[in-house]
Amino acid sequence: MDLLSTDLITQMTGDQLDSLLEQIRTAESRLKAIQVELVREVDRRQIPLGDGMRTLEDWMIGRMDLTRASARQLAAVARADSAALDSLLAAGVSFDRVAELADAGETDPHLEVDLPGLRNMLARRTPVQRADEQAAFDARFLAIQPTLDETSWNLWGKLTALEGKQIAETLDRVADDLPEAPHGHRDSRATRRADALFVVCDRHGADKGDTSPATPGVPATVFVDATDGPSRPGAWLASGPRIGPSALERLLCGSPIDVIALTEDGEPLRVGNATTAIPPATRRYVLWRDGGMCTADGCNSSYRLQPHHIQHRTDDGNNQPDNLTSLCWYHHHVVVHGRGFRIDPTSPTRRRRFLPRSNSDPPI
Repeated sequence: MDLLSTDLITQMTGDQLDSLLEQIRTAESRLKAIQVELVREVDRRQIPLGDGMRTLEDWMIGRMDLTRASARQLAAVARADSAALDSLLAAGVSFDRVAELADAGETDPHLEVDLPGLRNMLARRTPVQRADEQAAFDARFLAIQPTLDETSWNLWGKLTALEGKQIAETLDRVADDLPEAPHGHRDSRATRRADALFVVCDRHGADKGDTSPATPGVPATVFVDATDGPSRPGAWLASGPRIGPSALERLLCGSPIDVIALTEDGEPLRVGNATTAIPPATRRYVLWRDGGMCTADGCNSSYRLQPHHIQHRTDDGNNQPDNLTSLCWYHHHVVVHGRGFRIDPTSPTRRRRFLPRSNSDPPI
């Protein structure tokens, strides 16, 4: 079609583009009205069963190349068998709006609100029955599963309305209290919620005297694959996941580490002595010297302060106080060991600034 030529489209005004899009949407809705009527007749004749399909939705997925969600919507509108809804489609009302109305058993298109507003309006009008609450309660779950290489974890689940709202609001409050990332880096709300979830669990672990390998000062055993080269470091925590150099460096900031090297068949090749942890007296002195606050420029947090090596242990950094600075959990866990920022050694001791890690930097 000439209307689809790039030259013609680029010459159209904004009003012309808007008008053409509206015409296409109206034509699409009228075609959907015909499609709904055809699907309704297919369902009436039980054609899917005759074709060996289990449901009308399955038949449409195969025959019409639809997603399950689209097939479900089309089936719902067809089975509503509503002359009022058919008239809306024929008049050019969008199929998505008609599908929402069919699901709610309504026929007023409420054109004064947009589609998200319509969904919210219809949801508020739908009464919640005791059986619905029970079903939601019985369906709640939280799945936590590592990826195949155990380098990250996936979380997903389902909660009741009250539980979900409370958890979301709590995580948002904790996320809002986290400091801003350096160099104008802006995290998404989802990322900050993930950090907030870790903070909540971290606080609980601290209250209960957590002794996990990630707790500063708690000895950790690391198994290292001796067959891996420098560009392919491989390490595992005892009874834990495979970790990379950044996680290992985080442990080295505060915990004594036993290193056990393994051969290709899993036999121990050598066992190293535990690396020296920061002495408790040095740790206390550094925290006192830094005023019991995070030394990151602009941060006054005192939450889970941890000493951090300005020159990393893997770069022959030592545990002397002048090589240590106090960082809060966020700047230590997220900014330094998560994103790879480095402490600028030339920055003032109580206004530490960060340098972004470049691609040419060696791995931490």
